[in-house]
Amino acid sequence: MAIKKTTKLRAKATRASKPKIVNKVVHQYEDNPFLKLSTISKKEKQLTKAKAFNDKIVNTNSTVSKSALRRRKRKAKQALKPKMEELFESLPTLDDKVEEKEFVEQTTISNQPNALKRSGQRIIQKQEHENFNNILKNQQFRSSPFATLRQSIQQNMNQQ
Repeated sequence: MAIKKTTKLRAKATRASKPKIVNKVVHQYEDNPFLKLSTISKKEKQLTKAKAFNDKIVNTNSTVSKSALRRRKRKAKQALKPKMEELFESLPTLDDKVEEKEFVEQTTISNQPNALKRSGQRIIQKQEHENFNNILKNQQFRSSPFATLRQSIQQNMNQQ
């Protein structure tokens, strides 16, 4: 089996430089445009597209640089923003000042153990243990335990 020779760059360049002759084929289907054969070669189509693109680029009046365009856009955005003088005009003056609202002091429960700390958790556990023992000793609990538990829970909720 013979090894096929690969084409060299010189051979490709000489082939590309030779003018290609396209045989114009007149087909019998002249009425239907889909059945006509292409009379323009692929190279000619590429050249016409490239020329049209180059003409479009050359004919545009893009003498302004990208940075200048960015500057113009930035100035247009800044023109839309409100200016400080306009903001100061819209603010009320000292004469129009509304009376200040009084602040309500927040009530804090003092001397309560912190449930997030370990020492606070121990204190809370001792308190709950004592409360539970008191409930168990209560005569009402022995007669109706669920009603007494509900009542004690409601008292705890009301205290908090």
